[in-house]
Amino acid sequence: MANSKQTLRERSVSFENQLIENNLGLVRYIARRYQSTQYSMESLFSVGAAGLVKAARTYRSERDVLFSTYAGRCITNEILMYLRRNRKHQKTLSLDAPLTDFDSDSTATLADLLGAQDDELENGLEKDEEKQSLLAAVSRLSPRSRALISMRYGLGGQRQMRQSEVARKLGISQSYVSRIEKQTLCHLRKMLA
Repeated sequence: MANSKQTLRERSVSFENQLIENNLGLVRYIARRYQSTQYSMESLFSVGAAGLVKAARTYRSERDVLFSTYAGRCITNEILMYLRRNRKHQKTLSLDAPLTDFDSDSTATLADLLGAQDDELENGLEKDEEKQSLLAAVSRLSPRSRALISMRYGLGGQRQMRQSEVARKLGISQSYVSRIEKQTLCHLRKMLA
């Protein structure tokens, strides 16, 4: 009896390993979608691989869902959780922060290196023309996407809200808010291109 349990466990581990080996390309494919972030492909791949391992361990074929579909969701969720977790630890770069140069005693700032004053940078970022184009594009979005973007980025006089606040207000999950936001921003970029 104990020997048959061990054989079943060995088959199960072998099956999990085969699922993992056969779907490493899926991890690479999904990790590439997030490569434009500040994280390296290697980091994203390893986090996605952890999601693939979880998928292989929890997959149940009787649910009538393809493993690749199930694994894709697990991999994506693992990467998104990693990005959210690490976003809290990102450093904010100030234009007035001193940059130290080990070859000299100079303490130039980033604004000095860019050759511009703070006012010039702010004015360059907030051109009226660009604002109007953006607001026009936002007005062409679906009502739900428009509301979500307005809450997230404080448009129309609203205060800027976190994804969790928007999720509560709209009665949807935070991960769904994240997906809608990502899709909407991609759509806006295409509209403004």
